[in-house]
Amino acid sequence: MLAVYDIVLPAADAGALVALSCGLALLYACHALLDHARGAVLARLGAAFQARCDARVLAAHLRAEAAHPARAGVLPGPAEVQLVQRTLASPVTAAVLDLPWTPLFVAALWILHPQLGALALAGCALVAGLAAAQELVTRAALAHATATEARAAAWRTALPAGWGSAG
Repeated sequence: MLAVYDIVLPAADAGALVALSCGLALLYACHALLDHARGAVLARLGAAFQARCDARVLAAHLRAEAAHPARAGVLPGPAEVQLVQRTLASPVTAAVLDLPWTPLFVAALWILHPQLGALALAGCALVAGLAAAQELVTRAALAHATATEARAAAWRTALPAGWGSAG
């Protein structure tokens, strides 16, 4: 990047700029391809996890409901397996896997140029600050939604058989 500003731009070499632009486009295409492949691997990992656990969790869930009929519909079960599968397939998992590499990336940028390293550190701090602010802003709404869902689940279990079904 620094060579572009120091050598290529002052020389007004259009051929070099085109070559650099094509190289950058190729790098972005490779990044997109690798990111897509990583997402596909994580999705398959989540699907394999769900396939291995579904039958056992469902059987345990049915045994627990039979043992505690008063808590039927409230006990955790197959929905939790699906939640884990969705989490494994989500972009959050990829971000968590990228997290250990962040210090190495920032150090490499710092070696390249201290201002680039400082900019990367500032970006990391900004993202962490925004994540913390989002957590604080949505905490009350999430607690309210969770409590409402718990009340709805309690109402569903209190209904006589057949009531509340959609068909």
